[in-house]
Amino acid sequence: MASRETRARLMALGDFSLCPLSQVQLAAGEVDTALEAVWRGEQVLSAVRREGPQGALEVIAEGYEYPGAMSHQVGEQVQTWTERRLVVRSVRQAHAAEVALRARVAKAIAQIDALNQRGRGKKRFETVSAFRQAVVAIVQGDGVENLGWFRLTQHVTPRQVRAYRGQPARVDHDRHATIAVWVDDAALEAAVRRLGWRV
Repeated sequence: MASRETRARLMALGDFSLCPLSQVQLAAGEVDTALEAVWRGEQVLSAVRREGPQGALEVIAEGYEYPGAMSHQVGEQVQTWTERRLVVRSVRQAHAAEVALRARVAKAIAQIDALNQRGRGKKRFETVSAFRQAVVAIVQGDGVENLGWFRLTQHVTPRQVRAYRGQPARVDHDRHATIAVWVDDAALEAAVRRLGWRV
């Protein structure tokens, strides 16, 4: 249950309907614009607090409000109004989402790195393109596209084959690909910064 202060803060906002807006309800780039104002320090955030287990007030969310011009045609008349939009970040949700994201990144990195292992029962990738397809499947499956750097290398090793049963001696080439993978720290931190925000 919300604390008395939280209820008072919400009541002070007046009559409103509070729900997260889906991306289709917002203009293209509107969320990015709203968050950029925060990250550039141009927008002061208000804290929403509630009483914690020990009786002290704790911040559970932060955000700000901005107006959005709205219109809707009813018959031949166009109704216009100003919608109050709240840009809010839930502290608990942001933390949980960050933990989950970092775990998915670590899992994907480990899975990709394991593709280098050779031995019985291990799939061997002979070409860079085949390796790339496996990597793409992993990062898409874990939802961590664009959060890592990958370097794929093609290896070709000559191997002497002795003459056998009328076949002349020859040189075959063993082919396999390897991958080096590491986290794109800048991209990961940018993704973490966006977590927990809703309009």
